[in-house]
Amino acid sequence: MRRLALLAAPVLMLLTGCATHVPPPTVEATFEMLPPRDEWKVQNRSQTERPFREVWYGLLAGLVKGPFILENASIDSGVIVASFAFASGEDYVDCGRSRRTYVRDGAEAEFDYAISSDSAYESGYNYDGCTTIRQIARDTTLEGRVDIRVIREGEGTVVAIDAEYKLTAAASGSYEILCPDRTLSGLVDTHTRSVELSTTESTEADWGVPGRPLPALCRCTGRLERDILAFVE
Repeated sequence: MRRLALLAAPVLMLLTGCATHVPPPTVEATFEMLPPRDEWKVQNRSQTERPFREVWYGLLAGLVKGPFILENASIDSGVIVASFAFASGEDYVDCGRSRRTYVRDGAEAEFDYAISSDSAYESGYNYDGCTTIRQIARDTTLEGRVDIRVIREGEGTVVAIDAEYKLTAAASGSYEILCPDRTLSGLVDTHTRSVELSTTESTEADWGVPGRPLPALCRCTGRLERDILAFVE
């Protein structure tokens, strides 16, 4: 009986040692960027039969109720300058979409989001017997200024708008490295990217990380310009 116990001890130790070496999961990630829409039609000029002063004060009344800060308003020159800031830029700037897939041990997840919007995704890769998993959150903000020109034309009035936008995206998160004999974890360095564009000019921006550029064309959707013109409809 004692000999059987002695023989069983090494086997038990071997099994116990193997139990601590859990194979890491198998992961696969794909990534695709889709361009912005081609059919955006930006209307930044409007003509009305309403008199100049009525249009002027209608614009001011609308701007102070919205997400704008009046910087300058000169009725003599017919120029209004205002700044704005939004928590997300999706409604006002189109930089295309990001489409990601993430497979972990056969279970697949998809992440499809506008580049100019807040978003989150999970990604990972296998390397040298270990698996790295990253969970990333993207926070976007949009700020800028708008120049509005109010012009007398005959008995009516023309309103012309030119906006300048700055879209910023900050990506941060955490990582986990799973190896058969150990697990490491930590925070991912925050990467911030910005792009500047205007009502009439699109801009190409790099939304990648150092060493992995991801160029994307950004253009305005015309939403801001339409909202301002609606103040005097």
